[in-house]
Amino acid sequence: MPELRTRWLILLALLSVWPASLSAQIVVTDKQWGWDNKPRLNGFNLLNIKVLNSGNDPWKGSFRMQNDSMPLGVDIPILEPNMYIEPGGSRLLQFLVFVDSNCEFELSWGLGKDQREVLGATADAVAAVPEDQQGNDRDRQAVVQLRGYRTGSGASCPSFPEEYFPTSAAGIYGLQAILLDHVPEFQPAQEKAFLDWIYSGGELHLFSTSATDVLQFGGILSELNQPLDEFAIGSGWVVRHAMPLAKATRNFISEEVRHHTTGPKRESQHQDWNISGVLHRLQGSLKRITKPNHNWLAIYLLAFAYLLLLFPGCWLIGRKVSDYRITFGVILGVVVLFSLSFDLVGRRGYGEVTSVNFTAIARPASNGRSSVLQMSNVFVTAGGTYEISHPVEGAVYSTGQTSERVRGLALNRPVGMMRVDIPAFSDRSVLHAGIVPYSISSVSIVKAVRNSSGDLQELELHIDDPSRWPAEVLEMQVVHRDRIWNLASGTGQTLKATTPEDIERVISDFNWYLNPWSTGEDETADEWFRQTRIPALAYDLQVFENRDLQNFPFPDDRIRVYVFAEAPPEFMATGSLSAQQQGRVLFVQEVHLPEIETDLSPAKASEKTEPSGD
Repeated sequence: MPELRTRWLILLALLSVWPASLSAQIVVTDKQWGWDNKPRLNGFNLLNIKVLNSGNDPWKGSFRMQNDSMPLGVDIPILEPNMYIEPGGSRLLQFLVFVDSNCEFELSWGLGKDQREVLGATADAVAAVPEDQQGNDRDRQAVVQLRGYRTGSGASCPSFPEEYFPTSAAGIYGLQAILLDHVPEFQPAQEKAFLDWIYSGGELHLFSTSATDVLQFGGILSELNQPLDEFAIGSGWVVRHAMPLAKATRNFISEEVRHHTTGPKRESQHQDWNISGVLHRLQGSLKRITKPNHNWLAIYLLAFAYLLLLFPGCWLIGRKVSDYRITFGVILGVVVLFSLSFDLVGRRGYGEVTSVNFTAIARPASNGRSSVLQMSNVFVTAGGTYEISHPVEGAVYSTGQTSERVRGLALNRPVGMMRVDIPAFSDRSVLHAGIVPYSISSVSIVKAVRNSSGDLQELELHIDDPSRWPAEVLEMQVVHRDRIWNLASGTGQTLKATTPEDIERVISDFNWYLNPWSTGEDETADEWFRQTRIPALAYDLQVFENRDLQNFPFPDDRIRVYVFAEAPPEFMATGSLSAQQQGRVLFVQEVHLPEIETDLSPAKASEKTEPSGD
């Protein structure tokens, strides 16, 4: 029943692309890229568009968003189906579009030239950023103030309308911090998305005129009412400032908010390597998990027999039989027979099984959920149109590439599904984001010792809820500043950091180039899955090319914990795909370090309780 309902929804949406009333006139009145009107590459970008029906009749139809970088478009279109706009009415359209280059998008609501709007990501971004802010700020994550009806004088940073805040944290990308001096008038879905964003690592700065006049939040946002100047919520951080928002100058934001850029920049020690196509490299490993195991002896024997039957076989028949129609019939029969034979032998080389392999990056969300970005490779043995969906909230879909147009479409959330054509014995990449009803246990610091320079010397973590720890953990690591440690299981539920490595060395030693002619037959599925870990790590650290490493060291006041594990069922696809699915998840958590040396280990506690010998 759900699939039938989805098919009818798609059919009605396609039929409704032609507007119901020609006298209705749709006009785009406002548009905003991302959080500060700047698109960010290699991820889903929020795109808000306000449309107005300036005609005298109601308008019924669907809106279609297409990446128009090439003449015929690329990726798949996103459909906002079955919209109704009364005369003089307006609607807010909200899309999350995948951007991996300077893309051009087109919004259309009909077939005429006056029924489309070109949305130039690059041009819009340059026009929106003042000249004195272009350059260093271009590649940073956004810091914005949330603007509402009760907002006072603004800070020295871009503003974002609170009515534009998304209804799901899925796909939120490129947003580091929000500055706020009032309780926003959110809808319940927006409140939930706002809290999920903080849990996943967002930074919220609250401003008030005095230390006693603090903001008080209600409902699910009451978690923000803790009586502390600074406190953690999930992997996020909340900071209170006893001063008006107008005093948040550019210098203040640079020092107190963009603190991750204040550390010294190191020259690269490895000039002979290059990072490129992080998502492409991840997808390349997933593709090679499904590899042929052909019976080459049978294929060679068939080829040899085919050539012998054509010549001299058919030639000899032609000499003995005077009717050329018989000879042509034999040739046609041989071609058909061996075509079917090669097809049968070839498909058996793949095991005749549709399969889905994926790797996901999961960050915490509220109420035991996770905010997930997931790359999948779908291989099918029977050609056709496949419906791809996942049991997640706020799902958004793309093919994760902008090099070709793919037959299919994605329905905009809240439906959130993908319908795509896949030829027989081929694969298709699927990139999606969503809120998954699963999360692993948080970890807390038992022991953290730093030297005079602030570098970690010792680190010991505790698993807070062992029952929620992954059953099959493959690797664990922790990042602080520009170093990365392996984590080893200690006594009880503890994790201890081992010898550190330079993170640049770890990334540079990875083989970023995959030979396109290699099928990877010499490596197992587990080995190919293991090769997705470093690209996933680089993506989470926002390292897409060499110069991105100059943004390190990582913030001094926190660590980032990575747990690479086998994927639970909650991450697997539904829809028209088979049950043969396997994947890996890189779980990510951020933990703030104490300002002073901390040692809460049992050994240290016993030392303090032992009586002295005097």
